[in-house]
Amino acid sequence: MLKMVLEWSGASGEELQSFAAEITLIAKRRKVPLKRGRRAAEDGAREEFLLKTGESSV
Repeated sequence: MLKMVLEWSGASGEELQSFAAEITLIAKRRKVPLKRGRRAAEDGAREEFLLKTGESSV
């Protein structure tokens, strides 16, 4: 889902890779199962991306 949001926003391949790396780091830092951690990280990364681009998730 995050990938779809980033593609829709016109994010480049490098930006997609950057967010994927951030998601992995956040999941590892939280030391939770990757699937659950990835969901939490995706939600956080999505919110951060929307804030950076001036969009709102509401």
